[in-house]
Formats: sequence, C-alpha cells, structure tokens
Amino acid sequence: RQDIRHGLVQIQTISPSAIGLTDELRAEDSKRAQTQIARQLAGQYWGQRIAASSDRDEWITTTLADAYAAFYIRAAFGSDEHSSRIEGVQNLLENPEEQDVGWTNRDARRRSYSPAGSTKLSDVPAKFRQDYAFYVLTELLRLQIGNQAYFSALESLAVQDRIDTDMLQQYFEKSSDQDLSDFFDYWIYGGYIPSINTQIRFEKDGAYGCVETDVPFGTMTVPVRVHLADKSIDTIVTVRHGKGAFFVPNAGRETTFETDPLNLLLAFERKVSNTNQSTRCDR
Repeated sequence: RQDIRHGLVQIQTISPSAIGLTDELRAEDSKRAQTQIARQLAGQYWGQRIAASSDRDEWITTTLADAYAAFYIRAAFGSDEHSSRIEGVQNLLENPEEQDVGWTNRDARRRSYSPAGSTKLSDVPAKFRQDYAFYVLTELLRLQIGNQAYFSALESLAVQDRIDTDMLQQYFEKSSDQDLSDFFDYWIYGGYIPSINTQIRFEKDGAYGCVETDVPFGTMTVPVRVHLADKSIDTIVTVRHGKGAFFVPNAGRETTFETDPLNLLLAFERKVSNTNQSTRCDR
C-alpha cells in the first residue's frame, strides 16, 4: 500500500459452531477475550500507525502486536499466566503436530521458519511461522539483550512511519550496544530449529565437551550447566557451523552436564551423552 491507513481493517473473532464449544474455549484459555482485544489494540499501532516497508517485513508488525498483547497479559494477570503462554508456544514449535498429508512431523523438522525469508507462498503453515517469530523476537532476543535495551529500541522504533528487518536489527544493536548479526542470521534469516547433542569425553585433566547441532551453518550460543561435586556452574558455548567446544578442568566422571537447562532456546532435542571417541570438535 502507498499510505499508512488508520483504523480497524481486520478483526479476528471466534464463532463457535456448536453448543458448548464456547465453554471449551473458555476452559482452554480463560483470558482469550482479553488477549484478542489487546492484540487488536496493539495492531492499531504496529501495523497501522507503523507500517511494514514490504511484504517480507510484515512479520515484524504482526509479531510486535502479538508481543504487546502478551506483555499486557503479563501486566494484567501476572507472570505465571504469561509464562504459561510462552511455554505453550514453545511446546507447539518443538513438538509439532501433523496438520495433514501436506505438513508432517518430518516436514516440520526440516523446513525453515525464517520470518524474513518466508513469503505468502511458503509451504510452512502461517501459524507455525507466526509462533516462531513471536518466540524468537519476544523471548530469545529480549533475554539476550535485556528488558531495558529491548523496550528502549521499540520505543525509538515507535516514532517511525515504516519499519523493515534491517532497521529492527540496527535499533536493537544501538540500544544494547551488541552486534546482533549472528543472532539475526541464525534465527531471523536462517529460521531453522536445531537438535542439540552435547558429547562429553573425560580425560585425566578434566572433561572435554562438544556441543553439536544438526544445522551446519551460522553461529548460535547454547547455555550449558555443569554440576560439580559441591556446586553448579553455568556457561555459554558458542556453536559455529554446527559445533562448539568447551573444557572443564579437573572434572571427574561424577560431573554431570545439562544442555539449555532452562529451555530458553528453541530445539527439537537437547541430549547429553558420554563418549570415549573423538568428536566433531576434535576435527
């Protein structure tokens, strides 16, 4: 469109087709009505007042409207309600249900959910792409740069007339003083959900770890928790092109490890295993 248009242009409603369905929906999500109203109000700003620069950038305004509705639910009904919704989205993405013969679990584990790289002709169902963009932008990015930098960037963006993906990255980088190229390349432009396997090899001087993923390109960070005899240590492992090494000195076989212990990432699998063989990190 050539001009930014104000006012309601689309309203999403629920029209129960059978008696009793309304009660089922209410039991499933008692805050559904409040969420929808908040979503529509947020959409008057992100999407109407501020327009996407192109079709490939529409994911931003859609996602931010969803995000602000979620933030409203947190403010109005508490963090438990908000956390429950976030966990629900994460579970749907990590344990995808087959839609039909055209979208199977096999498809879900091999397709790109890239918000910036998808078009309306993508064979990935819109619901999955929207949930993916919502989780990545609302949780992964916000937790990486912190609330202050996150909302400061959005406040600066809110005075613009149009927005695109490059602009989004620039504003978040400026507010956080971080280079977010790896994050955007991996999660926004790449859009693959990895399976993560951490292999541990014990030697005389300590434990050698290798975090491997089935996505052989890009850079991501993976939290790893090390349980020693008297304490636990959290560290961040940088995984480049599918592998990232770490070393824990003086760690014996009683030491245990967890990959992404708080389930902050999106991943189809989080496995930890011991090995006596060389790993991909040794090559």
